[in-house]
Amino acid sequence: MNLTPAQLQTIQTHINASADMNTRPNDETDEGNVAIVNLFNAPATPNTFWAWRTDVSFTEITSNQNDLGVAPPADAFNWTTYKNQGTSEILAFGQMFQGGRTSFALPNLRSGIGKIHGDASANTAHCMAIGRRLTKRIEKLLATGTGSTASPATFGVGSDGKPTEGVITLAQVSAARNL
Repeated sequence: MNLTPAQLQTIQTHINASADMNTRPNDETDEGNVAIVNLFNAPATPNTFWAWRTDVSFTEITSNQNDLGVAPPADAFNWTTYKNQGTSEILAFGQMFQGGRTSFALPNLRSGIGKIHGDASANTAHCMAIGRRLTKRIEKLLATGTGSTASPATFGVGSDGKPTEGVITLAQVSAARNL
């Protein structure tokens, strides 16, 4: 992830305000920074902060079980329901994954899935469950939104215009601490 100056400032502020990270306020050694990197790259706590995935495959949607807590077969994509849809809906859903992958961070894509499958359908709920994931602490810090299961957040945007998802590096923590 490539960070903006404002994001580095946010990280520095978070480090200084966090009891678990600010236990070494004068420790600018790699050892102190490694501990902070490890905390940032761990799951967000409490581990209930969700964000829309930016790279979801058609195969994941149609093959994976969801985490909605429903009994099989309701925890999977329903092919019978899908094949009973009209040709335009089937083609539109396929177009969303043209190239094999899509980003659920796009609101128009999520809206389109609701229009294709029905806003309250099991297939829409399944797609939305597969299209979100729990975040790391650093991702939560830089994300925008509530982060609930019903309303996942979106990742921040880095200096390269790409989502700020993934891990933070030792060099980035050092840069943030030395602003």
